[in-house]
Amino acid sequence: MENLYEVFKTCIVIRQMYRKKSVRIVASLFYSVVSAYCINYIYNNYQHNYYVELIIVLISLWRICILNLPIVLFCENVLFIMPSNENWKILPKYEKLSYNEIAGVSVYWKDLYLGKRIDGGVVKFSVLLNYLSAKDKQKFQKNIEKEIRGNN
Repeated sequence: MENLYEVFKTCIVIRQMYRKKSVRIVASLFYSVVSAYCINYIYNNYQHNYYVELIIVLISLWRICILNLPIVLFCENVLFIMPSNENWKILPKYEKLSYNEIAGVSVYWKDLYLGKRIDGGVVKFSVLLNYLSAKDKQKFQKNIEKEIRGNN
């Protein structure tokens, strides 16, 4: 697993895919309102210990930054994808996958199936693809199919 800075050092990124714009905007607004409320609370309560509010503001700013990171990075020979368990880490890491490893996507786009399509050959890998827009989901499938055909 590699963080985003290592990904850009190791390969040329062809395409990036992000969460839906509506998800990013609504979540960013929510975190902004929470931060504004905490900052207002700090200024209006001088006698209060304000460390909790500052921590909430910092977490809100961090979540806004994480929301705007790409979920999928298409490179020349590999795909970097953010696993669902990395969504709450301070600096999320990306899993490096070969295009030939990808067997399919689950119905709700929460899992990626890896391996050969034989009995016991497929592994389920939890990802954040359900946050992609419908247009990006189609592009994702087309890019995977194109890369698999190009590698064979």
